[in-house]
Amino acid sequence: MNTPSNKDITILWLRPSTGENVSTRRTRIAEHLKKQSVQVEFQNIDVSSPFAGLKSLLFGEHDIIISNVRFPLYASYLFIELRQKPFIADVSDPISQISDLPSPLFKLLYQYEWKILSQSDTAVFAESESYKIAQECGVNAVLAKNAVNYKLFSDPSTEVVDFARQELEGAGVDLDSPIVLYPGLFASVYHITETIAAADVATDWEFVFIGERAQQAAIERAANEKSNVYYLGSYTHDRVPGFLQHADVGLCLVDVERPLKILEYGAAMLPVLGIPGDLQKEFSEEQLWFVEPTPKEIAAGLERIYQNPIESNQRSENLQTTASQNSWQAVADMYLETIQEITDKS
Repeated sequence: MNTPSNKDITILWLRPSTGENVSTRRTRIAEHLKKQSVQVEFQNIDVSSPFAGLKSLLFGEHDIIISNVRFPLYASYLFIELRQKPFIADVSDPISQISDLPSPLFKLLYQYEWKILSQSDTAVFAESESYKIAQECGVNAVLAKNAVNYKLFSDPSTEVVDFARQELEGAGVDLDSPIVLYPGLFASVYHITETIAAADVATDWEFVFIGERAQQAAIERAANEKSNVYYLGSYTHDRVPGFLQHADVGLCLVDVERPLKILEYGAAMLPVLGIPGDLQKEFSEEQLWFVEPTPKEIAAGLERIYQNPIESNQRSENLQTTASQNSWQAVADMYLETIQEITDKS
């Protein structure tokens, strides 16, 4: 049997829709796979629009399927089995993120997800806890944590930095005031509502949001009602580093081990406000500033950073060192090795 070269490998990657410009690990990985001549086709599978992705799955000619948790994986599994296609289950978020569902439904989805993972050729995990559980359950598992395009964020071009400055000034942001920035998906797990409310407490700070989806309407409403809240819209990934250069603090108020934002902030040497929990499995108080996700505590955390510039700079340097040691190229190489192993067997 002839082993396909990289340029012969075609992948159908089924994913949830997170918005046109929201950066995701799968997009970053695919960029590097394409550099290795691996052809990647993305298709969204959402509750509201599952058909395009399933049509590609049923009728497309692909060597391997990658399907993301949660809905894309749940919806595609039976069709993958029908086509008898080799597939990778991509577990970018722990199942605990849906643990607030009614208990019977959560238990059902928990069992269904682990059944799918056990049937996959390989399951790739972004978080160590889920990876350890998978190993204990006998799942063929790989751990590939989130990373960063380090140079893009540590040394953005003058054009990118100037563009961001013009966008901020055009929106009325006072660049002489301290700026706290949130870029990305406006989902409740990032405590968007509490952040908006913190703007009423930390009145000396400019709260800048760039991104889309989910709670976008709430942010737009706050931007119209509050003098220190701004919504600038969404921007492509290569534009985001410019905004980080003008910020004084980056927000990452999510209970996840290693969100994409953390290492991007780190590469830019931006102080980071995080929350206690899973983040503390990966990062220490020598790197991040931890606060409870309440408006009062968020505001207090911003003030502590502002009042302690020397300590803040040291933590940012420590985080930057960690960021410099984690590249998307290395993560993509792990995916490619896994893909080649599966295609060699099929």
